[in-house]
Amino acid sequence: MSEKPQGLEPLVIVDNFGQKFFGVSQAEQLMPGNPDSALTILEAIDPSEIKVDSLKAKFHYLRAFGHMKSNRSMIGDSLISFAHNYYRGKDIVKDLRSGLALAWYKFWVGDTPGSIAMLDSLAGLHDVPDSLMAQTLRIRVTLEAIDLFNTSCNDAVMFNDAVKLAQKNYSSGRSVMLTLQYRFNTTRDRYRGTGAGNFEKSRF
Repeated sequence: MSEKPQGLEPLVIVDNFGQKFFGVSQAEQLMPGNPDSALTILEAIDPSEIKVDSLKAKFHYLRAFGHMKSNRSMIGDSLISFAHNYYRGKDIVKDLRSGLALAWYKFWVGDTPGSIAMLDSLAGLHDVPDSLMAQTLRIRVTLEAIDLFNTSCNDAVMFNDAVKLAQKNYSSGRSVMLTLQYRFNTTRDRYRGTGAGNFEKSRF
């Protein structure tokens, strides 16, 4: 019986990686305008088979960002933290957007203070395009509008031999907080000349 030709196994591995790379790249192209279709592609990929960090980060970033854009549950997006750590300091757009998705994930799992802290850290980044920063601040305000319909309550039912006690506890937690942030001279250029700040002051 002839021996199995050498070199076929690596070829299969490369092909498997290539298929996943193509699928993730296709989802990335679709994500801005059609997040539902992008998520459909990502759902067909088994993330446990992705071993390359760059592809793994992109997969979890796109899936979490797609869930956020489509208002879907983010309970299963814990690995967005891996993606955010991967893109930190490497890609300002993916760094910020993965941070937004991480903030939403924290909100979904009940960590609202952690979510707000994440958004505050993103608001302090330098050289961020205004369109991305505006999105960060809008989401921050959204997360701080808590229990607008004042429906928060805790129910408890206790049974004894001949007694049934139902208890409803209502606590008012309704609140809305608005945060306004403005960054002066974000390029860190020095103002020179007499009256150099008059234009900025006149805007107010």
